[in-house]
Amino acid sequence: MTARRSRSGAAGKRTVKPPTPTEPNGGGALRSAKDETRVEFNLGEVVRQLRESRGLSQDALAQQVHASQANVSKIETNRAKNYPSGLLHRLAEALGVQLYELFALAQGVHLEREQALTQAEARVLEGFRNLPLDHQKTAIAVIETLGPPRSMRR
Repeated sequence: MTARRSRSGAAGKRTVKPPTPTEPNGGGALRSAKDETRVEFNLGEVVRQLRESRGLSQDALAQQVHASQANVSKIETNRAKNYPSGLLHRLAEALGVQLYELFALAQGVHLEREQALTQAEARVLEGFRNLPLDHQKTAIAVIETLGPPRSMRR
């Protein structure tokens, strides 16, 4: 997901290769170098918008994600040469979204907030799925006991 810069053109000018499919004949959505550049560009913009909507400075966000302010600036302005997955996870968490939501927003997909799982919900769901069936039934009974009375449920 790195942008290529032209050495022959104006300094800082982005060049994009013509689209090249990465999956054979009808193997799903085709991705191209242009698509990857678009995601990278939008990722920086999404990070900036989320940061500003939460009233954070680049420096404050950088401290939360254990990075430098210069690194956050590079991400927001799409000058980062790579995006370490750990940093992306920390950025998403600090910005109040899941990593998949961050990428969805970068691709212009707006997820229903009600459908998106919080990190705690995702951990519970993952743990639940790893339980044997009899333990899953017990977990459901415990959750129903802890929840509101049946008469108040939808």
